[in-house]
Amino acid sequence: MTEQFSFNLICFFFFPFFLMEILRVGSLNVNGMRDGKKNKVLSEIIRLKDLSVTFLQETHSTCSNEVDWGLWWKGEYVFSHGTNLSAGVAILFSPTVKVKVLSKNEVEPGRFLIVKAEISNFKFLFVNIYAPNVGAERSLLFKKFENVVKEENEDVFIVVGG
Repeated sequence: MTEQFSFNLICFFFFPFFLMEILRVGSLNVNGMRDGKKNKVLSEIIRLKDLSVTFLQETHSTCSNEVDWGLWWKGEYVFSHGTNLSAGVAILFSPTVKVKVLSKNEVEPGRFLIVKAEISNFKFLFVNIYAPNVGAERSLLFKKFENVVKEENEDVFIVVGG
């Protein structure tokens, strides 16, 4: 069986005190992450693509298997669990990125996660969305997204994946 992965890749450039840093962001629907082989492949892809932040959708993660993620992922990570058969989103921060997670908001568990974090003295709002297939439910989710962005009263860079 051949696994096919595709990433949406975004790069951000920062110029604090004439020091340029690159933040590389990828997003991937993993269709379940309970297989050790898939974890290894994903880790290798993230390493080869040199991703700083990775948005994952459809992780099929639960509280009971969250500990397993720490066994293979050495950086910071934040979850919003679905069930072991559907949904679930996660944001993985590379072990090489010095990130300080300031807050976590599961707007809709397993589907809509917001993480406010600080990297290199810049504040970010990382938003991971796994939208439903049903049109009306999808519209409601994106309306929630619109409201969250409007309510944000701090100067932050908003990074969306999903």
